[in-house]
Amino acid sequence: MAEAKKVHLPVLVEKDEDGFFVVECPLLQGCYTQGKTLDEALRNIHEVIELCLEEQKEEIVEQLDTIQEFSYHVVSVEINYQGCTQIHSGGGEVLVFMESFLNIEFIELL
Repeated sequence: MAEAKKVHLPVLVEKDEDGFFVVECPLLQGCYTQGKTLDEALRNIHEVIELCLEEQKEEIVEQLDTIQEFSYHVVSVEINYQGCTQIHSGGGEVLVFMESFLNIEFIELL
C-alpha cells in the first residue's frame, strides 16, 4: 500500500453576482465548485479535488508533490472600449458592442 502524502494546492475564490462563492484549483483541469458560504465552497472543493486527483494520471499527481512555492500577484490594467454604441433606456445606460474590440493596456503590478 502506498504511503499517503499531504500536498498543498492553491485555490482561487471569487464571489459571483448572485452571492455564491466560486472556488477552483487552477492546477487541476475542470476542478471547480461553488457554495452559498465560503465554508461550504471550501468543503466542496476538497471533495472535487479528491475526485479530480483520482482521474489524473499518476505522473501528474507526483508532479504536484514537487511544487515548492506558490505566489499570487494582482496586475492593474486599463480597459478602453472602442467601437461600442451606447443606447440609453429609461432605467439607465446600456452598452451594446457591435464589431468592437477591447484595447487592454498593462499599467502596473500591484
